[in-house]
Amino acid sequence: MFDLGNQPFLVPAIIAGGVFLLLLVMIVVFKKYYHPCEIDEAIVRTGAGGPKVSIAGAMFVIPTFHNVQRVTLRTMKLDVTRKGVTGDDAIRTADYLPVSLDAEVYVHIPSKPEYILSAARTLGEAVDPKGGLSKKQFRKLKPTELEAIEGKAQQQITALTQNKLISAVRGVVASLTLEELHGDSQLVTDRVTELLSDDLRENGLEIEAIAIESLQPEDLVSVEARKDSNV
Repeated sequence: MFDLGNQPFLVPAIIAGGVFLLLLVMIVVFKKYYHPCEIDEAIVRTGAGGPKVSIAGAMFVIPTFHNVQRVTLRTMKLDVTRKGVTGDDAIRTADYLPVSLDAEVYVHIPSKPEYILSAARTLGEAVDPKGGLSKKQFRKLKPTELEAIEGKAQQQITALTQNKLISAVRGVVASLTLEELHGDSQLVTDRVTELLSDDLRENGLEIEAIAIESLQPEDLVSVEARKDSNV
């Protein structure tokens, strides 16, 4: 047996080795299971322990017990255009004139757990700034591939928002004549924002602003021509 009394450096060496091993294990565990997020995103963890949200923070994720999804908190600009539509799908004024729509909608997911959970549940990877990829996979992406991921998310959210926006605009425009529309454009924006806010809240989205660039009457000659071509 070793006589520790005759080995003055053995005990410190054992302690130092144990501390080093413990630090090594902690580093490996943190690197593998600790998921930090950027300042402009949140993390949603589901599974054992119920849903948890970390906003611009971090959390432990154990693959066997948890699923994790990132949610962007950036402002997104959505372009919505509605032109050349006839029949029941057309946007019409109270005096039954068809109008074309050209608008920009600025939305974001607020830094509130209930909004983030709703966005993760209803929109999935569309609001994941990393497209559902692991950290290792994401680091290997080229700039063009990163743009493609962001573009895909924009397209999916635009597709969702466009139908809701057009529905809101149709409802507001149908209650006003063309003269009233041009007399108070801010009224249209305010009413559309009010109607759309409730719909988008279900998807965890909040409107920052709506800019209706154009809400103009369609050329009736062109409308009739399109009608005839569809008969």
